[in-house]
Amino acid sequence: MPRPDETTAQYNIRTRLGVTPAQARLLAKLYEGNGKAVSANDLLDACSGHWDVYPEVLKVQVSKIRRRLGADMIPNVWSVGYRLSLAGMETVRGALA
Repeated sequence: MPRPDETTAQYNIRTRLGVTPAQARLLAKLYEGNGKAVSANDLLDACSGHWDVYPEVLKVQVSKIRRRLGADMIPNVWSVGYRLSLAGMETVRGALA
């Protein structure tokens, strides 16, 4: 059952991919980007309230997701932020199905 502060999509991502609620929010926000770059600020906004919102913390959370799902899932987009790779999009889509 979803937590009061999460959407059904975030719940499905969290439970099916085994990530934390904040990481599920990150993945949901990246998925909304449809493979395009999502700014670090937009990702930080999506996770406000789950942990201290600093760029360094975002890097750590992305690193943890990469270790769990694969390093190729979330490439950096230089001077913008991050995006989901095609494999990442398919992984999240599978969690949402």
